[in-house]
Parts: sequence; structure tokens; C-alpha cells
Amino acid sequence: MPDKDVQVWEYAVLVTNSAYALDAFGQLYRDRADCENGFDELKNQWGWGGFTTQDIERCQTSARAVALVYNWWSWYCRAAKPGARMEAITSRALLLASVGRAVKHAGQTTLYLTPMHAAKDKLLALIANIRAALSHVRDIAEQLPFTDRWKTFLDYVVAKITRPLPPWLPSAQLTAAG
Repeated sequence: MPDKDVQVWEYAVLVTNSAYALDAFGQLYRDRADCENGFDELKNQWGWGGFTTQDIERCQTSARAVALVYNWWSWYCRAAKPGARMEAITSRALLLASVGRAVKHAGQTTLYLTPMHAAKDKLLALIANIRAALSHVRDIAEQLPFTDRWKTFLDYVVAKITRPLPPWLPSAQLTAAG
């Protein structure tokens, strides 16, 4: 057993020809890990790793269904919380812990939700974000076909996730500035 007074050091060496600044590598590493988290979640939380059949068509259909539902849930969660990904193991318990009642009147359907989760205040903020996204789609794309409404929803969520681009400069101004 090592002595408690001994200091242990761990080193890592990165060799690259990248033009990124040194402090950018930490964020790049976190982004790579975040991508891997999606695959881990698909396998462990959504059941994408357990298909055992000799029938390739049935296996592909099951895998595609899981991928589709995962994709839909991911977009729904990003509408709820645009600033960060929500893991399925916590987001499903949070966002599905409500009792809902649909009321139809004058050609409109209104959904009333009663949160049953202990984190009610957090949940209400997430639901307000989802409502804003769906209201945007309703206001912008009410008369459009379903696929265009879906694109409007995705555009809204992506706009909330990404940073706005700097103003575009024509190439003549870029050359003069350089």
C-alpha cells in the first residue's frame, strides 16, 4: 500500500499540427465526449444494443424505430432546454411526470398539464420553453404541410442552440480589411 504522503502525478501528452489555440483543446475534448454520450445513451437507455435475431429486416426496423424516437425526444428536450443536452435517464422522468388533460373547443385543442415531479419550478420553465417553440410553429407554419411544420420547429430549436453568426462581409471588404 502506497504511503499517504506520496504525491502521484498523471501526465498526458498531445501531439498535433492543429492551428487551434491550446486552451481550445479542452472544449474539443468535451465536445467529443458529448458525442460519445449519445451513443452510450442509445445503447443503455433506449435499448439500441440488444437486438438478437437472425432476421435482418426485423432488426433494422427495430433499430430505426429506436433511432427515430431518440431523435424526436432529443429535439423535444432541446426545445425544453436549448442551452444543454438532457440525458434520457433524467429527462424522461422529469418531462413525463405530469398528468395532462386535452380540452377541445372552437376547433382548437388546449393541453393542460399538472406537474407531479418534485422539481416543479424547473419543470414549469422547461414546459414554457416547449410551449414557446410550439407556439412559434403554430404562428409561422399553421397552413403549411406537416413536413414544413417539422422543419420550422427544427429551425427554431437550432436558432436557440447556436450562436448567431457575425455579419457577412462581401469578399471585397474582406480583402481590404486583410
